[in-house]
Amino acid sequence: MTLDRYQFIGRLGKDAEVKQLDGGKAVIKFSVAVTEKWKDKNGEKKEKTKRIDCDLWDNSGKATVAQYIRKGNEIYIEGEPMARGWLTDAGEVKTALSVRVKEIQLLSSGKSQGQNEPRTDYPTYKEEPQDFGTSMGDADDLPF
Repeated sequence: MTLDRYQFIGRLGKDAEVKQLDGGKAVIKFSVAVTEKWKDKNGEKKEKTKRIDCDLWDNSGKATVAQYIRKGNEIYIEGEPMARGWLTDAGEVKTALSVRVKEIQLLSSGKSQGQNEPRTDYPTYKEEPQDFGTSMGDADDLPF
């Protein structure tokens, strides 16, 4: 169970990169640009764009979702934060935060198409929950 969950919609900054791992697994890496817009206390429009690095772990080894993760596409992401750290050659400690994708949905196929309405014919990905061997009993046994 994770306590932190991120949900956001943005545009892909570049095509996905697929890295094959040992054991037939793959990780699909991509970044999403999310723009925040607001008005300051003087009524002036402001905006700030953040780039969010995302990792989609594919245990099937097929990485078929990667073919739809293309620069410019609008995308919905749901996932959990994942921190990593490393030591540089100069002895500095570096850290980075990314999102481990649990669910992904393509909303449009890019700005050039001129469509911003959600489409239903794009594939979606949702990570299946893992079974850790615990049981809550039958649904009839639950108090709610």
